[in-house]
Amino acid sequence: MEVDITTNNFTIQCNATGQPIPKFKWYKDEMEITADISHKYIGDSITVSQLLRKRLQPSDSGIYRCVATNDGGIDGANTTVIIQGQC
Repeated sequence: MEVDITTNNFTIQCNATGQPIPKFKWYKDEMEITADISHKYIGDSITVSQLLRKRLQPSDSGIYRCVATNDGGIDGANTTVIIQGQC
């Protein structure tokens, strides 16, 4: 999992491989996130999912989890994001 923080925004990227192509879900503090998500198949069985958060606030701090599933199983990764002060 990769996190990129720019001025007032951050993007978390999650990569998965598999056939059939994995489906992704994103969670923040165990609550599913359904907005600001994009998925992209980049070939060689690699799929990328990105979560973009804009206009950061301290309330955006938390544990973010990406979960990829397909017929072969399920896998996931966590990252902790801490937003300090005013953004």
